Amino acid sequence: MPFRHKLMLLLAVELVAVGLQQADRKPYHTGVTVETPARSGHVIT
Repeated sequence: MPFRHKLMLLLAVELVAVGLQQADRKPYHTGVTVETPARSGHVIT
């Protein structure tokens, strides 16, 4: 395997490891609030 591919693989593994560490620090999940329309004829798409 060429050196360039090894370097890219190492970088990808490092990014996954850093992402997992940050996910452990901040366990909250942001979401989107969807409200029901006031009129029955209106549709949320």
